Amino acid sequence: MKQINKFDTVIMNHNKCSMFVILFLMVFSVTAATPQDSLMIKPANPIQGEPSVYTLSFVTVDTLFPDGIIEITLTEDFDLSKTRLANSTTINGGFTVAVNGNTVVLQRKGTGRLVLPLEKVDVQFGVVKNPQKLQVDFPLRMTVKNATRPDKHAIHQQKVVFAEKRNEEN
Repeated sequence: MKQINKFDTVIMNHNKCSMFVILFLMVFSVTAATPQDSLMIKPANPIQGEPSVYTLSFVTVDTLFPDGIIEITLTEDFDLSKTRLANSTTINGGFTVAVNGNTVVLQRKGTGRLVLPLEKVDVQFGVVKNPQKLQVDFPLRMTVKNATRPDKHAIHQQKVVFAEKRNEEN
C-alpha cells in the first residue's frame, strides 16, 4: 500500500479546489446582454403593407450627447415617405426627423440630458409603411453618432419580421 505524503495531499486539495471553482462558475454563471446584441425593433402593426409606428430599443455603447444622432437604415422595401414623428420614453429633449433615402435620421434637439453608456433606451418613429412582399426578414442597420464627436459612433444590425397580410372577407 502506498503511503500518501504531504506533497500528494496538497496536490489533491488543489485539484479538488480547482474542480469546485469550475463547477461553481458553470452553475452560477450568468450571461448578460451586451450593447452589441441589445438592438430590438418592433412594429406596432406587424402586418405586411400596412402603416406602423416602430419602437427601437437598445443599450448605448457610448455617451449619447444632447446633439446626438440616431440613424436607422431599412431596406428599400419600406416606405418612409410619411415618416415625420419621433418620441422616446427614455431620451428627453425631443428629436428632429429627416429621411434620407432609406435612412431615418433622428437628431436630438440639444436640450436633453446626456445618455450614459450601458443605458437601455427606446425611440419610437413613424409612420412607416411596412413592405408589401412577405419574406422571412428584412435587415436593419442603426448608427448612433454624436455631432460633437462624429468620428465616434456605434453600429448595430438586426432583422425585422412581419406577419402575412390578413385577407378580409365581407
